[in-house]
Amino acid sequence: MWRVISVNERKVSEGPQCEKARMSEPIAYLLTFVGYGTWLHGDDRTSTDDEHNIYGTPKAEPNVVREHKHREDLPGEPVKFDAAMRGAIDEASAKSARIVAGFFMR
Repeated sequence: MWRVISVNERKVSEGPQCEKARMSEPIAYLLTFVGYGTWLHGDDRTSTDDEHNIYGTPKAEPNVVREHKHREDLPGEPVKFDAAMRGAIDEASAKSARIVAGFFMR
């Protein structure tokens, strides 16, 4: 799974982040590649969810019980990337970056 998030797409309705969220052009893109089932809500690395998803605010706290529940609910096994998969992801992300850069450099 991968996502492209443009900085100016963040929805911030109040507070000091409000003006920062109204940029006319994105200043950066974040490409994220995560193997299925390897980063669940409750994980020590924290996460965003429906209540923790506004830029500049705290993320969901680690929670062993929540993580265990999500792990039990997985319909399949987690996917961990091997060297070949990581190479393919690296190629795909480089290609995506060239495409996005070309689009914005017109």
